[in-house]
Formats: sequence, structure tokens, C-alpha cells
Amino acid sequence: MPHTLVVAQLRIALVVHPTTSSCFAALGLARPLAKRGHAITFVSSNVPGMAKRFERQGFAFVPFGPAFSTEARPARQQPKKKRNLLSTLRQRLVAYKAYGERLMEQIAQTLDELHPDLVLLDSLVTSPAAIPMAILGRGIPVLLFVPNYASPFSLEYPPVFSELVPPEGAGWSAKARHLAAWASTSLLGRPFVGTLQSRIISTAFTHVAQWQSLAEHRRRGGRITLDEWWLRPDLPYIVMGHRGLDWPQLAADPRRCYLSGASAERSEETFDWSKVAAGKPLVYSQTTTMYVKPWILSSARDAGGDFRKAAEEVLPALMRYLRVTVEAFAATPERELILSCGSLAELFQDHGAPNVHVFDRVAQLDVLRRADLVITQGGAATIRECISEGVPMLVFPGEMDQMGNAARVHYHRVGLRGSMEHVTTGELRTLVDRALSDEQIASAVARAHAAHDVEGELTDLYRFIERHTSLSV
Repeated sequence: MPHTLVVAQLRIALVVHPTTSSCFAALGLARPLAKRGHAITFVSSNVPGMAKRFERQGFAFVPFGPAFSTEARPARQQPKKKRNLLSTLRQRLVAYKAYGERLMEQIAQTLDELHPDLVLLDSLVTSPAAIPMAILGRGIPVLLFVPNYASPFSLEYPPVFSELVPPEGAGWSAKARHLAAWASTSLLGRPFVGTLQSRIISTAFTHVAQWQSLAEHRRRGGRITLDEWWLRPDLPYIVMGHRGLDWPQLAADPRRCYLSGASAERSEETFDWSKVAAGKPLVYSQTTTMYVKPWILSSARDAGGDFRKAAEEVLPALMRYLRVTVEAFAATPERELILSCGSLAELFQDHGAPNVHVFDRVAQLDVLRRADLVITQGGAATIRECISEGVPMLVFPGEMDQMGNAARVHYHRVGLRGSMEHVTTGELRTLVDRALSDEQIASAVARAHAAHDVEGELTDLYRFIERHTSLSV
């Protein structure tokens, strides 16, 4: 066993991708470490509101600078010009090279400023090879934390973007399906994002731009792995989720540690229950427009345009799904529905059903504590919180890791999954009836909730960090 370096107070930097899911996960990781006396600094893009998000939780924030923002990246919205593939590739190569050089300068400046003893790196952060290599090159230990159930490549299970469920003792047919799922993610780019050509080009140049850093890592004796997002140095994973909800092959991996604590950012909020009837089954339906161009909807509203028309054009499947949800519960007055749907809420508030309550956002943890069922798209934070609060789920995945989250819910019997694009009012009511009455689901949820051991997870986390960094936390 390696000698452990005992440090009274560690300077820990959490490098975070600027998304809500990553921020929730990072806060859930930072809070227990801060309580043990360590100095936590968040590092992320200086996007509006990012500094305030962490500082109001009592943490320091350092902007990573323009290298993590659109100022240094190739412009995504360019006037359309007819260019051949060779010209496009040449332009991307120059842009990615300049971006990489600027990024390395920013990494060096940030490390010099913070002098961290340990870096916890969000797996979703761009340049997944250059950043850890710059950190490791200075002798600073680094671990990955993942806000979802992302994993290294294997034929034994599919990527988190896939709706596939791996069978026990996967044969060659299952392995072939898993390989196809991994190929569509890692070779063709992340699903649901951009055109096929743009995805292939972007993914290829991301890998090419990292190749020098990856080759240097190999020369130093390090290993390289491929996950759902990138080629990267093979580093231990801190998974922000419940171990019992992952695939068995992954849950048994000693290089994965699980932490399912909810973010403190949501825990202090309360919900106004005055308009929700007591004594009836309560269903909470939650959705997100994170990956579906919400800025187009905002532009339509700000310009005085037809907001409903813009929503129908940009989000046709989601709009249909929300109509089905409202109609299904309007026809079942014996149940109460709380529907949270972001900026789309104003389009669904004139439904006339006293048992249907529509909001742009709610105090989610407070609502979960009273809910009998959650209908969700399957975001990582909501899945974590449902298990922690012991609430069954009905998952209608939309994109990205929601597909794999829904597959895990289905596999472990803590809920059901359906199709957002095809569900009808009648089918939704049937699924809700089943999710609320199925004894197998109730038993599985109870077991998962009982297995939620916060103190045990934290003990495992501290031992995990010590084992892989020789730092005592």
C-alpha cells in the first residue's frame, strides 16, 4: 500500500463544465470535502451567473478565461458558404490548433494561481487529454468526476447514450450491438447534436487535437481509454450516482467510486403547497429544454414573435408530450399533477383542470419528498434524487445520457420507461396506473432507498481519493 501524504488542509480545485447537471454534481462533491476543512475552488467558464452560483454556496470561483468559452473556440454560427470537405477540414484544423495553444496557456495560468494539491476534473470538460496532462505534468494528482453513468469503453455494456440493456453473460450478438452503440457515439460524435457531417468532423478533430497529449501520456507509462465523450488518459472515476443503479459490471469496478448526495443548491428551497389538494396521489412531472435550443424560444419572446409557434417548430416532440401529459391528468381528477417545464410553462397554464398545476420551475427536493411518482426525461440529477427520496419513476428519455438512465431504471425495476415521441394519453394513464400499483417496482424502490448510505458513501470517497492520490482527506 502506498505511503499516504497527510495534509491538514488540501487546496482542491474542481474544474466544472458549465451545465446545470455538472454544477449540481460538483456541489454535491464539494460540500462534504469543505466540511472536512479543505479549501475548495471552482474553476469553470465565466458564463453569466456561474461565479454567483458557487459563491452563494460559500465557495471560491476562478474563471478559466476565454479558452473555455466561445471567444477562443471556432465560431459555430457562420454565414452559410459553399465549401468543399477539404476546405472545411483545413479550417477546422487551424482553429483547433489555435484553440489548443490558447487552452494550454490558460491551464498554466490557472494552476500557477491556485497551486492545488488535488484536481477533480469534470469528465464533460472539453480537451479531455490536454487538461489532465497539464495537471499531471506538474505533479498534481487528478481524478475524474462524472455527473452521470459515463464509463470506459467495453463490449460488456453499452455507452450511457444508448437505450440498450446489457444481458448477463453477454454473448457475441449482444457484444456486437454494444460495439455498434459505442461506434455511433465515439466515431460519429455525440447523438442528437448537430448534423451527421458536423458531428463526424467535430469528433474527429477533437481526437486529433488531443493526440499529442495522449502520445506524451503513453510515453510516461500512462494508459489511454475511450469513453462516451473522448479519448482520454485512463483516470479513476468518481461517479455522481447510486452504485446500485449502475450496470453490475461497472458497479464492481474498483476504479469507480459512487457518491449520490444531492446538491445543496436545491436543498434550501421550499414549495408552496397551498393550491395542491391533500389526500390524493401526487405525481410530479419534470422536463428540460437544455439541449433543444432554448435560446430560439427566448429570441422569439424577446422579439415579440409567436412564442407558441416557435416552440412547436423547435420542440415538436416535447410540445406533443407535454400536451399528452396535461390531457392525461386532466382526465384523472383523482390525482394531483405538478408539472415543471421551464419556459414552456406559460403555454400550458390555461388547461382548466384544477388538479393540474403548471410551473416554470419548482423546489424539486421539497416536491419529491411528497410525490408518489415522478415522470421525468431522465436527467442524472433527477434520477439521483428520486432514488435518494425513494420515489418510483416513469422515464421518457429525450437525448444524451437520458437514454442510458432510462435503461438503468427499467433494468433495476425502480420504474418504467416510455417513448416521448409516441406515447398517447391512454398509454400514459396506463403507465401511471402500473407504476403506482406494481409491487415489484415498490419493492425495488424501497431496496434502493434503503441502500442509500450517505455516510458509507463518504467514507468510501475519502478512501478512494487516498488510494489513488496518496492524499489524506
